[in-house]
Amino acid sequence: MSEITDRIEGIANARKTFCVVNPHCLESIVRLSEEADVIVSSDIIDESGTKLLARDVAVSRSIQAKLGHRHLQKPLEACLDVVQGASLESIASDCLGLMNKIPALALLGGSSGVEVALRGISYMSLHGPLKLLLTLAKRFRKNNYENNLAAMIICAGLAHDGGLSDQDTDLLILSALLKDIGELYIDPKFLDVDRQLTANEWQRVVAHPLVGQAFLKAFTHFPPALTDSVLQHHERQDGNGYPFQLSAANMSPLGMLNGLADCVSAIVMGNNVTGEFARDSELGSRLGERVAVALTIVPDEFPPKAIAFVTKALAPLNEVGTGSTGGSFAQRILPTLQRIRSARLLAETLSSTVMTPGLGRIGSFALSAIRDLDKRLRATGVYDLSQLDVFETDPTLMEKTCLVLAEVNWRLRHLARKVYMRTEQGRNKQAQVAELVSVLSMSA
Repeated sequence: MSEITDRIEGIANARKTFCVVNPHCLESIVRLSEEADVIVSSDIIDESGTKLLARDVAVSRSIQAKLGHRHLQKPLEACLDVVQGASLESIASDCLGLMNKIPALALLGGSSGVEVALRGISYMSLHGPLKLLLTLAKRFRKNNYENNLAAMIICAGLAHDGGLSDQDTDLLILSALLKDIGELYIDPKFLDVDRQLTANEWQRVVAHPLVGQAFLKAFTHFPPALTDSVLQHHERQDGNGYPFQLSAANMSPLGMLNGLADCVSAIVMGNNVTGEFARDSELGSRLGERVAVALTIVPDEFPPKAIAFVTKALAPLNEVGTGSTGGSFAQRILPTLQRIRSARLLAETLSSTVMTPGLGRIGSFALSAIRDLDKRLRATGVYDLSQLDVFETDPTLMEKTCLVLAEVNWRLRHLARKVYMRTEQGRNKQAQVAELVSVLSMSA
């Protein structure tokens, strides 16, 4: 009984969060109203009891001034309905269309069981706020929407390979679709994949799994297995993900698989927020190796069996020739080696801080991560500068090494964000890690 009571209280608290109108979500709703029929399905009343909009009124841009940042008795999302909005049938159809269009997804979702699983969700219905937000995502966040379709395909493949039950398969596929729904409440400028976020800006993006889970708790009846998967899709088994730095022991099996699918889909779709080399045309087309590097460069981030499924499925794509890496290999590698050296020295200094234990812990965390990346880079042989001519004359070796190099550079920038978030509040402490954050954030 107490578990049921806790769940009811959690839902109530989540709904209260959405009673304050979010300006970014509102802007998307207004844009949608200019292309489709969005109708007020129940009176919109503010916290003082004033009726702002009556039922059956069509939404238009004029409502923006009335509703912006207002506190409502009932969340705006629960008061609106979109006519002919997104459906799971159309989303499943989009999945199958994407799978037929992109070779990597055809390999990852090639089993007949995958198609059956994807078609299976099409019989479910969408209502109210969930229908509204998925319509917004499909209309205005096309790249992210297609990324999530790709993640759904990958999750269906992982579920089939792992022998998941029909229920868990459905929940995993749906959690891949819904994992980024919280981003509709974030300023779009921070979600631009071409924008290099500062560590401070990154904090805004980091909130989206929490917002997504809160939305699903407030407006749907999905079980905790699905909402936890959405919350955990950026967590990593080694404890270095976000938002809670959960380790494998505290993660759900669906959350682990959803996180891997999120990583792989971003690379496959080319608008990658997980490793920038997917957008680097100089690195050829060895997609299978790109994915393998991203999944294994840091040990123990993802389930080994799932990694094996993905890398085996994508292996045929490694046979598609090589590309040019562009320019001198020494010019590409030396700035990264210098950056790692500088960051390691700064982290070592921080880790030895005795007077401020919090700073010492941050330094030790950063130092451990830097050493792991340095170890992977050393394994390529690039630290032996006398052998650089070998790389220059072997395009295949150079291309493979550049895959590692690009992932290391992205990981260093991502480490800057993690260090910033771990910094305890206080100007003095932030100032002491500022130089480390700056070095880690540098472009290669």
